[in-house]
Amino acid sequence: MSELRHLLFSKGLMGPVLLGEKKITLRRFRKGTHDFKMSEIIIGEFEDGLTVLLRVLENVTTVPFYMLATKDAEEDGYTNASAALDGLRKYYPELNEEDICAVIRYEVLRIAETPVVAINEHTEED
Repeated sequence: MSELRHLLFSKGLMGPVLLGEKKITLRRFRKGTHDFKMSEIIIGEFEDGLTVLLRVLENVTTVPFYMLATKDAEEDGYTNASAALDGLRKYYPELNEEDICAVIRYEVLRIAETPVVAINEHTEED
């Protein structure tokens, strides 16, 4: 069995993902890292301190950032595609509109309605 691939999520996103409010992420595409296939199980690693198993809902789509659909940007919490590009520069400072965007849709893997989670190394100790 091959090793599961990871997606790292910033602090503050764990709650919306676990509640099903956030089911999409936009990333600067990297082949071998963001080319997930429908039904693939991946590890969502949250800086909030939990690791969550995620199921990819559809094959990842890729598009240059200048062609990113407004609906995809809005679904990820941005007001429009231009705002998504600007917001993602926090993580990718050199990001430009010709770079390729990966649109990744997912859901939390659940067993009997319970999310499959574990504590990770980002957990803060008191």
